[in-house]
Amino acid sequence: MQLQDFQTGRKKHVSLVPLVDVVFILLLFFMLTTSVAKEKQLPMNYSAHTSGEQDDLVVREIIIEDNKGWLASEETRVDSADQVALKAWVAQEHDAVYVIDAESIVSTQTLITVLDRLTLAGAANLVLKEEE
Repeated sequence: MQLQDFQTGRKKHVSLVPLVDVVFILLLFFMLTTSVAKEKQLPMNYSAHTSGEQDDLVVREIIIEDNKGWLASEETRVDSADQVALKAWVAQEHDAVYVIDAESIVSTQTLITVLDRLTLAGAANLVLKEEE
């Protein structure tokens, strides 16, 4: 009989108030520290070509020879750092597609710099050549 009296007197209650407080604090923390990133789209010039227009498409193959940024095509060599010469070279074939190939010694930074310089010079259609 004494055992039943002992068990009934020691009931424990669990309070959920601290749990709710912790959940709200975590929710508030994640809401304030999370940043929502908007999707960004790079501007690309895609022009729809019909089969007749593809014959008129001018393709210039460019080779980046070294880390100094020299560009070589079939007919000329141009220093990409010389913006005046580069703009004149790009202006010869304004709507051309430039296929860019880089030698194995060319660094990624040089490739990006040359792409930026060509874009500033007015070359709109730049394509990187895939390795074969």
